[in-house]
Amino acid sequence: MTPPAYYHLGDGPQPVIVLHGWLSDHSVFAPMFPWLDTTRFRFAFMDAPGYGGSRDSELPHSMDGMGRGALALADTLGWRRFDVVGHSMGGKAAQWLCTYAEDRVRRAVGINPVPAAPTPFDDDGRALFESAAGDADARSAILDLTTGHRLGGTWLAAMTRASLTACDEDTFADYFRDWADGDFSRALAGCETPFLALAGEHDPAITAESLEATLGEWLEAVTVETLGGGRTLSDGGDATGTGGTTARVPGVNATAQAL
Repeated sequence: MTPPAYYHLGDGPQPVIVLHGWLSDHSVFAPMFPWLDTTRFRFAFMDAPGYGGSRDSELPHSMDGMGRGALALADTLGWRRFDVVGHSMGGKAAQWLCTYAEDRVRRAVGINPVPAAPTPFDDDGRALFESAAGDADARSAILDLTTGHRLGGTWLAAMTRASLTACDEDTFADYFRDWADGDFSRALAGCETPFLALAGEHDPAITAESLEATLGEWLEAVTVETLGGGRTLSDGGDATGTGGTTARVPGVNATAQAL
């Protein structure tokens, strides 16, 4: 199997595979690159099958495809065991790895992770997310919603443009159906892999309470924390330019201790 495309950063002894969310490819993490601890960690920022440099991947557009892609990438890099960081949809893929490749994952971090069970939507919410594959305004509305309506039109326009170029409409729709409706929570239950679940303070959908009620019930070694940010990684900034959520990704300042 040809592994997915990835961006490599760092020469440290601890390998980390980083999985992006639904609305972006690996480039969403770029603002944080200068602030990562590259002496302690070596990072592989993977493009999910169908996204970015992995547009031609033969793997399915699903959590299974992302998980199998991450394992193929780890094998290619010679990483028998690794840490995994997943953002939003990528957080659900991180749970897939903890479920079906528990012996490969040392520790995991989910940044606003979509839980391993189906995502509850009301009719209007479901319609909004389903329409986002072909509707730029719907994508912008989702970005605005999941960052607490705090960021301006310039930011929303830039993030929406980047999202529209990350993958094609069919890929985007495939992943939505899988992360929204897929359920492997029973298989995940009892997993002993240490898992840090980070909720964004301004994300109304994935809260610390919802993570306690899902991952907190399924995982044996989970820690749930709330951070000062929304769902999207580039949703604002502190003095370092990493933003409220990205500043807690492993390798940034003291967050390395969380892994």
